[in-house]
Amino acid sequence: MPSSIRKAIPLHEAQPVIAVKFINKEHAFRVGRLKAQQLRTEVTLHLHLKKHRHIIECHKAGQDEHWIWIAMELAEGGDLFDKIEADVGVGEDIAHLYFTQLISAISYMHTKGVAHRDIKPENVLLSAEGDLKIADFGLATLFEHKGVKKLAKSVVGSPPYMAPDIVT
Repeated sequence: MPSSIRKAIPLHEAQPVIAVKFINKEHAFRVGRLKAQQLRTEVTLHLHLKKHRHIIECHKAGQDEHWIWIAMELAEGGDLFDKIEADVGVGEDIAHLYFTQLISAISYMHTKGVAHRDIKPENVLLSAEGDLKIADFGLATLFEHKGVKKLAKSVVGSPPYMAPDIVT
């Protein structure tokens, strides 16, 4: 199990108020072929983004010998993938709303110098109210810092969602 998301219930609350992502380090390094720096980057960039209405808020992160954990905002509406009907999609009005919210979040990330690099319906969550929330910064990169831009040299992302000229 590379990672799992669990709802966290505070001691004095009746409902879950946060989600916690647990990443098994050994599995991530051995099977996922990730480096420790990649896991640190995911946490650092997610925390760097602070608070935006359409990005899952990262509250805190930590680790021990075996696990990294990331405490974040709970998106009770599930992911966008589950809301898209096969061979149908979503209605134009909903698509317009989601597109507007997605562009707002991506624009904000880019002003912070962060490129997500794995935008796909599975990484787009929904709040209980139906607002879009971008999640999973495992492939994100910092492309600009203190006015200095850098080019990304690696091809990352999920092949079914990549541009054909990148995959071939």
